[in-house]
Amino acid sequence: VGRRRRLKDLLLDQTFLAGLGNIYVDEALWEASLSPRRVASTLTVEESARLHGALRAVLVRAIAARGTTFSDYRDALDRPGGNRPNLAVYGRRGEPCPRCGAAVERAVVAGRGTHYCPCCQSMPAGGEEEERDG
Repeated sequence: VGRRRRLKDLLLDQTFLAGLGNIYVDEALWEASLSPRRVASTLTVEESARLHGALRAVLVRAIAARGTTFSDYRDALDRPGGNRPNLAVYGRRGEPCPRCGAAVERAVVAGRGTHYCPCCQSMPAGGEEEERDG
């Protein structure tokens, strides 16, 4: 990837990759088993490919379900989105991770509420944070 920013921050940057929102970034990082605090430039080729596949899969599921409604989102036909049951971590703080059973945690990363599994998405050696939230 060649970037010295955290994955969460980079993926939310619309000048880097347009169209991703907070929910889908959290979901894709979970699906790819990558920490949202991981520095993008530390990803291996295999991890980058895994993230790409996860982003595509998460978006395909969300589009097929007409988006994700938590409060007032409606699609073009005035229907709420039906993707909420597909969410593995977003909005599920304290619930068991669908993959390993550890409690999903919530933190602020890149200035945004971030949901992740501390076991499935742990930070590998060499993946240290470049930036810190204030």
